[in-house]
Amino acid sequence: MGHAQADEGKKAAPADKPARAIGKVDLAPAAGTPAEAKSVRGLPGFKDACTFVAAALTAEAAAVFLSFDGQACEVHWRTAAGWQAREPLGKEAAQPLLAVFKALAAPLGESGQGLSTGEFVVTEKCRRTCRLTVGKADKGERWLLQFSDELPAAAGLVQRLGGVVSGFLPVGRRKTDAQDAVDAGPTPLKVDLQPQGKTETAADAAGLAGAAALCGRALAVRACCVRLESTGGQVAVRVDVDGVWRPFDPLDKAAGAAVLAAINTVAGLTAGAARPRQTGKCTTVVEGKPWPCTVVAIRAQGGERLDVHFDYGRPVFKTLADTGLPEGLRTRVQELVSLAQGVLLVVTPRRNGLSTLYEHVLLAADRLMRDFVSIEDAAAPTREIHNIKVCRWDVAAKTSPVEAVEKALREYPQGLVTCDLTDAALARKLVELAEQGQFVVIGINGGDVAEGIGTLLGLGIPAEQLGRVLLGGVGSRLVRKLCPKCREEYLPPVDELGTVRLDPGTATTLWRAPPDGCEVCGGSGYLGRTGVFEIAAGRTLQHYVAKAADSSTLRKAAAKDGMVPLSAAAVELVKSGVTSLDEVRRVLASSSPKTSRAGQPTG
Repeated sequence: MGHAQADEGKKAAPADKPARAIGKVDLAPAAGTPAEAKSVRGLPGFKDACTFVAAALTAEAAAVFLSFDGQACEVHWRTAAGWQAREPLGKEAAQPLLAVFKALAAPLGESGQGLSTGEFVVTEKCRRTCRLTVGKADKGERWLLQFSDELPAAAGLVQRLGGVVSGFLPVGRRKTDAQDAVDAGPTPLKVDLQPQGKTETAADAAGLAGAAALCGRALAVRACCVRLESTGGQVAVRVDVDGVWRPFDPLDKAAGAAVLAAINTVAGLTAGAARPRQTGKCTTVVEGKPWPCTVVAIRAQGGERLDVHFDYGRPVFKTLADTGLPEGLRTRVQELVSLAQGVLLVVTPRRNGLSTLYEHVLLAADRLMRDFVSIEDAAAPTREIHNIKVCRWDVAAKTSPVEAVEKALREYPQGLVTCDLTDAALARKLVELAEQGQFVVIGINGGDVAEGIGTLLGLGIPAEQLGRVLLGGVGSRLVRKLCPKCREEYLPPVDELGTVRLDPGTATTLWRAPPDGCEVCGGSGYLGRTGVFEIAAGRTLQHYVAKAADSSTLRKAAAKDGMVPLSAAAVELVKSGVTSLDEVRRVLASSSPKTSRAGQPTG
């Protein structure tokens, strides 16, 4: 059969608690008019349809999947334990049953994906709706019935009375509370911006208040970063929510300049400084609780850009397992970081958790018995990693990355590590030391491990040399997780099932984000992110790296060594209902970010 999908929103009943017996079930069109009900009840299969639905509800099924090829009908029920095959129906039983369901949900509307959808009402002691989706298959049709949670039996009467009452209200007051909440947006959080420590600032009061209000709005939609870019006569504002940039209303020239100046002052940055990049710290006091905040200022030809990164509300990962890395891959990482010499790559696209994955790969190593030294840029924000010493280079002080490595070698380390590598001289030095017996871990940006290797070769590393010392690479991309409250199950078109390699003849429903989301996810349909991973390592890969093969060839070589690519790992999350097919397409279709001449992301 197809994949088993656990329903996150519904827990299985305890074994010692019998399921509630379902009594007599009545089915009626959603419109509920007596004429429609009478015509449906006169159909030959009506009583059998009621009995069929009663049996499914007694088993606490949340959905029923039917695949009819014109001769026999396969039946699956989705309970808390997942999809379960039931006794199939013959042609004589299936045809009248499906005719009743279709009549109950008439008229079926087109969903825009080659599917027809409709609803009808199921009434027993409680009342609920059933959503029906019908799709074409190679032979016959595929049907999905989804039962809503129980509602009081009088709910229909209450809804009809509500409709009558709203008819007497002025037009401007007929919107529901939910619509009002969507129009108004999430309530901004109360935020104050303060310098770290007790340093007094002379920030303009109006600019500081505007900056605090902007941060409050951003945090209310779960943003981890606010980006302000001065372009011409205004300041564009975007916020990063689960890795997707969402636009805010731009600030006019005067208000934008005041906000930028206030943030620069609070973070201890010098506006208009000669350095193209500055990093500062401040404190965001969110609802009375202080949280650290990092501000990165970048000067460009078009003007100034400020990125305000919040540490508020970020998930805390203590182990590799917390990142979402499967157990088998965690074991492989442990094996790689225990090796004595060679180069191990950690590869992700920009803004896809490079520092987090890199840090936890290092935490998997034995840092008590082996001395590690991290080579870092003094101008870049850093996070301390337990039992790893740091040697920094500083362009302002005219010290180079290679000089920082030479200083680190005086500590006689057993491992040299660096994250977000872009310097060619540093790359060549580290690979040279790996060939001389050092263990080296490099964090680098790329769409996958193959692209990361290509980037390293592009920094001037001889292909034969890299092929000799490369241990392998750990690659990752982040995908948004569907909101557990509002995600919806649906019957995908048959061509979509081919994308995820599922058999259209079995229970193959997927999950997606609803168009408007809910109050929990802020209307996006997604809540948080998780990683999809790949590990490329082996002699076949080393052989083709030494030949300077292209990325496509390197992927094929890694697959021969046993690598499961990112795309396949992502599809498994789609099958299990963690994320959607649309989200996986969005993430995998995005190309590796381009960089400017200064080495900073352009987007």
